[in-house]
Amino acid sequence: MSASGEDLGKYMMAVASELWGDPRKGGTNSEQRFGEGRTVNPTKGTWFDHSADEGGGVIALIERETGRKGKEAVDWLRGHGFHVEDNRPPQALSNRDAKPAGRKKEHPADGAKKELVKSWDYTDENGAVLYQTLRYQFKKPDGTWRLGEDGKPEKTYMQRRKAQDGEDSRDGWVYSLKGARMVPYRLPDLLEALSGGYRVFLVEGEKTADALNDLGVPATCNPMGAKKWWDDLTPHFDGADLVILPDNDDPGREHAALVASKLKGTAEKIGVLELPDLKPKGDAFDWIEAGGTIEQLYELAAAAKPPALPEFKSSFGAVWFHEVGKHKPQRDWLVKNLILANSFGIIYGPPGCGKSFLTSDMMLSCAASALPGRNRPDWFGYRGRPFGVIYVVAEGREDFEIRLHAWRAEHGIEDDQIIPFVFLPTAIDMRSSDADTKRLAEEIAGISAVMEERCGVRAEVVVIDTVARALAGGNENASEVMGAFVINCGKLQEMTKVACIGVHHGGKEAGRGPRGHEALHGAADFEIEVSGATPDTPNLWSVRKLKAGPGGATHRFRLRQKTLGEDVDGDPITSCVVVSQQATEEAAGEEKPKGWKVNDTEREFLTVLADMIEKRGVMPPSDVLVPPKVALIVASEDVRTAYKEKFSGTETGTDEQIEARLRQRWSRATKSLLKFGIIGSKKPWLWFTGKQVRNFRIRGINEIENSYVEPPPAEADDLPPEDDVLDLLQS
Repeated sequence: MSASGEDLGKYMMAVASELWGDPRKGGTNSEQRFGEGRTVNPTKGTWFDHSADEGGGVIALIERETGRKGKEAVDWLRGHGFHVEDNRPPQALSNRDAKPAGRKKEHPADGAKKELVKSWDYTDENGAVLYQTLRYQFKKPDGTWRLGEDGKPEKTYMQRRKAQDGEDSRDGWVYSLKGARMVPYRLPDLLEALSGGYRVFLVEGEKTADALNDLGVPATCNPMGAKKWWDDLTPHFDGADLVILPDNDDPGREHAALVASKLKGTAEKIGVLELPDLKPKGDAFDWIEAGGTIEQLYELAAAAKPPALPEFKSSFGAVWFHEVGKHKPQRDWLVKNLILANSFGIIYGPPGCGKSFLTSDMMLSCAASALPGRNRPDWFGYRGRPFGVIYVVAEGREDFEIRLHAWRAEHGIEDDQIIPFVFLPTAIDMRSSDADTKRLAEEIAGISAVMEERCGVRAEVVVIDTVARALAGGNENASEVMGAFVINCGKLQEMTKVACIGVHHGGKEAGRGPRGHEALHGAADFEIEVSGATPDTPNLWSVRKLKAGPGGATHRFRLRQKTLGEDVDGDPITSCVVVSQQATEEAAGEEKPKGWKVNDTEREFLTVLADMIEKRGVMPPSDVLVPPKVALIVASEDVRTAYKEKFSGTETGTDEQIEARLRQRWSRATKSLLKFGIIGSKKPWLWFTGKQVRNFRIRGINEIENSYVEPPPAEADDLPPEDDVLDLLQS
């Protein structure tokens, strides 16, 4: 049977699985996905890498992934148990259309044909054949063997196993080891030697194992030669006194290290013996042919040293507990108490609320602080540090450029001053595959290098504006769509060590979190919610979520229009700049807004209450009398559960001690908050009344009262009796 490219196509899935790992679930007959933009068409027997824009047949895949070219790629196929009998040039096997109809079979220039010259049986404990290793050589028309570079007959190997009942086979054999029970060579002899307590030698090939056994030396090997091992082989060496004899080349030494690492803890004793005076690529068979004796072999084996195994290296960056003590605790803040380096966050809000203006203002403020002589930015009271920014503008390039002009003019940046801020006017697909993510990572690396050279800082933030455009038309409510975006952001963080910030739309109602599937909220290290201005109130932004610290802080700002010039018709060209409410009031000589100043214990409770109103708030039932301004209330049982879950982990002691301390903290906080009307309650409900709290955005109300009462000392004697709500921690 010939092996055209079309014939090899039947091996495509098996070869791809060997080289790429198992395919993802959910494939079809015409497409199997392997991740990283790689697909296989099992019907056509072809593959394609979408990120590299290349593909082909079986041989082309082997050549690309292994670096083996031509004949070496074909030998790889044979060496992995795939049946390839065709002796034509490898290029004739590289794709399924390589053999035109009616074309005669081609042969190498010397006319040599492959011929089976030797087979070695691998048997079970009782001597029944499980599979074979086959040795082929190439016989020329004159009856001589084709010779290799070493002057010996050129050879190639393959394996075949016994066919099972009903399985397609050729003469009872399947030319693959897939599904075979893997055992060491000469298993019955190995078991006999181990039961007798004899030292066993492990070599690289069946011929060498046979030669040693013929001399009375117990020897075995694994199938398929160097750098191959199956875990099924390991138990057969339990308690063994084992000496490994590597071939005199790098693959041989690597194989010895591999086997030693696999058998560590199973074999009782392991030694590695590199035989003296071996020629390059020589083995124990060559050593014996050169005059080595059995007595010498055992003398050398007795002095064989244990293998120098490499120390274990964690694939997941494992850190031992004691190692933590060597380092002073610290956090690498990009913007203090707001954004950590290499974190993932979302800035969201309804259309027109100013979220993109606010995001770019924060990024530009930190980037511009890299200029010589400029201080670290104090952005809304959060201290930033200089870092480079790459801002992905998926739409509206012209408006974004005008926005940058406005910011430059507002902050006195000269036209020729370079700050580490770059925007990419393009849409990227972070849903369909990771191809665009990899391209973006390469772009970030290149820009970051230039930033370091020009500005002295590297890129540490990438902004995706907007998340919806990065979903490439996918349904943002679908877990697989939003999950793919989150995964690709994680890959981007891993590849570039940047913080990844998505600008996204909020839910229909304020306080309901970012729009779309919950996977986005769950993955975020921080979330900033932005609210639009009304005729009576300014824009607001609040820290809705912050894993590294307390959330809940709320800040006011305005978008102030700035005229930058005129268009060709003489009409003004305008944009907006972000101005904090505090700066506006200070400029106008107005008094700083007041609000209830809460202590840490009260803020703990308010944070949990606000979070649960956002997640589980409902409209007040008709039988619950609340102020007209109250829009949402929440079940006190939900608040109780969330409070215990959030803070019990920070306490020490028995369950009873922890619960007692939490109940005391809860009682102190709620007594004051109830007395001064910050919260309201009627069993089984809780709500915010609408009274203002300093640096905290209350939830579930339609308007905020501006009245303010300076609180008395926390331990005042005139606190009211406990309300029903104060007993919520009691089971």
